[in-house]
Amino acid sequence: MVWKHFGSILIETLSQTGIDFLTEGVIIKASPTLTPIVYFLLKNGLSYFFYTLKQEDMNWPFNSKAPLTLEAVKIDLKITF
Repeated sequence: MVWKHFGSILIETLSQTGIDFLTEGVIIKASPTLTPIVYFLLKNGLSYFFYTLKQEDMNWPFNSKAPLTLEAVKIDLKITF
């Protein structure tokens, strides 16, 4: 189980690092003004992608059980006089 976890983390870390190198090497040279927006969309899109994959398999891409998760929505309204 430990090796599956490390393998999953390694794949995610390499993907995130790949976006860093892509941004520094290609996107900044092509369009410096749009770089922060593109970087934000790529990094958060990849994070959401891995989040959705790991909801079903805890150590994606290796076969494992579904993780224990708690999903909740909290709405709070405060009125102060």
